[in-house]
Amino acid sequence: MATRYAKLNKETGQIEYAPNPIEIDGKKVANPKSERLIALGYKKIITSTPSTPPEGYYMTLSWEETESEIRQIWSPVELPFDVGN
Repeated sequence: MATRYAKLNKETGQIEYAPNPIEIDGKKVANPKSERLIALGYKKIITSTPSTPPEGYYMTLSWEETESEIRQIWSPVELPFDVGN
């Protein structure tokens, strides 16, 4: 799988993937190299697979930004109701 680059929207907490093609210096560049995307403020996306939540919980997704990457984070959240058996 190809490496994806994005910016984290601080207001919404959602990621905004780098467009392809991208406009650089007034020119459209298809499949830009990672160095160009990084120079434009995009960061490498690190994804993960959620673990199985404990009984009575579900997993929710969020993003954590570091200086060089944006990492997918999964957290357990208690179900708002009893699912019963």
